Order: sequence, then structure tokens, then C-alpha cells
Amino acid sequence: MKSIVIGISGRSGSGKSTISKEIIKRCKDVAVIQQDKFFKKKTPKKYHGFENWDCPESLKMDKLKQVILLLKKGKQAKVPEEGHTEKFCQTIMPGNIVIVEGFLLFYNKELAKLFDKRLYIDVSDENLLARRLNRPGNDMKFDKLGDNDDTKYIQSVVIPMSRKYEPNQKKLADIVINGNKSKRYVINRAIKYLKKEKIL
Repeated sequence: MKSIVIGISGRSGSGKSTISKEIIKRCKDVAVIQQDKFFKKKTPKKYHGFENWDCPESLKMDKLKQVILLLKKGKQAKVPEEGHTEKFCQTIMPGNIVIVEGFLLFYNKELAKLFDKRLYIDVSDENLLARRLNRPGNDMKFDKLGDNDDTKYIQSVVIPMSRKYEPNQKKLADIVINGNKSKRYVINRAIKYLKKEKIL
């Protein structure tokens, strides 16, 4: 069975996982691949004094492409269970739908064309910062911004890097969803589009 591969891209905290979870609720036989699991052991670039984990060179893009191509051919593929590793030990089976979540899925045409459907969730700098700092497990709150490393990294690397690749990602996406609106709006917009395209 060949898989329908859906790419869900967007800046950090835009709502990619939220959409994935909703698709899983509605469909059987859905696999999710996270681009974050394809980070290299060490990033080759620095930006403003930080290790730059938000550029394409920090990801094993060639490995991700191989995985997508195998699934589209109806073959199983191996992916990492965690990031920053060379161990590809988790098996992904070709099924009804494979969702790939990532912040740099549509940065170039070669990668973007591998997806059957491409959703991009747009989010502002302010919401990116707030949501990233208020993620579960992060004890840094948005109302306590200061000279902490998390805030510095987001402002110095995450925001400018995402700005750099955002225009082309939007251009290559099939639909751009306003991630600054409510969670319910984002979910409804994505599901409505996928129903229209007869994916759901």
C-alpha cells in the first residue's frame, strides 16, 4: 500500500502537532515522522555565537528524503527514535497516511515536491516566542523574559532563521493557515482543506 504523505510545516510553536493529533483522531493507520528526529549529531554552523540548529545544514535532509520516497513506493522505512543520532531503529510502515512535521519541510522545491499535500502554519514572532517559552517542561515564562539562554537563542537564531526560509515555504505550500488564531480555528481550517482534497 502506498502512503499519502502530508507535510505540515511552520515556525516553532505554530501548531503542527495539534493538526497531526486531530488527523490521527479521525483516521486509522496514520504514522507521524518528526523532522526534529533528523538532527545531526553536531551542527556545522554557528549564528550570532550560538550553535545554529535552525538551518537546513543541521538536519539529515537526504535521509528524510529517502524515508519519504520509500513510503511513497509502498515500502517500510527506518527513522530515528530520537534526534542527534545515527541509529535509525524505528520502523514506519506504509499505510493510509504518513504525516511529516517539521520547520523546514518546504524550504526548497526538491523536498517540497515529495509531499502529496503541503500545509504551512503561519505564526508571528511574538507568538513563536511566547509559545516556545511556555512549552510543557520549560520553566521560563513569557512574563519573565530576560537574559536567559532560551530567550537569547530564540531571538538571535530561531526567529531570524525562520524568517529567512518562511517566504519560500509559504510559496511552495498548498495552503497557508493563520496559526495566530485559536487552536480550534487552525484545526478546522486544516481538516476542511484535507476533506476538500479527499484525504479525510
